[in-house]
Amino acid sequence: MPATHATRLSRTHRILIGVVVAGAALIAAIGFAGSYTAVRDLAERKGFGAFSAVFPIGIDAGIVVLLALFPVKFFCSISVTITDATTAAMKSMTYVSQNRRGRRAIAAP
Repeated sequence: MPATHATRLSRTHRILIGVVVAGAALIAAIGFAGSYTAVRDLAERKGFGAFSAVFPIGIDAGIVVLLALFPVKFFCSISVTITDATTAAMKSMTYVSQNRRGRRAIAAP
């Protein structure tokens, strides 16, 4: 059903939304930094050479794209479980590589 009227946000609502967005960006930055370091170190140990510096960015970009695919699948009523499994595998690889370095991950995948 389409909305019959637009919801107006008060100043307090806008401030709270700003706090949430800033907090989410901070959490994402912390997670990316830990993930980047762990995956880069793993890639260096596995002999990726100079490519090991950009490899973690590709992994994290792939996770973001696959996670963004979830609402698209929902709205289009598509069930593509291979993307679900791929997303879980990519997140798990990051988690495992962080734990192999002796660091604890912030959250389990």
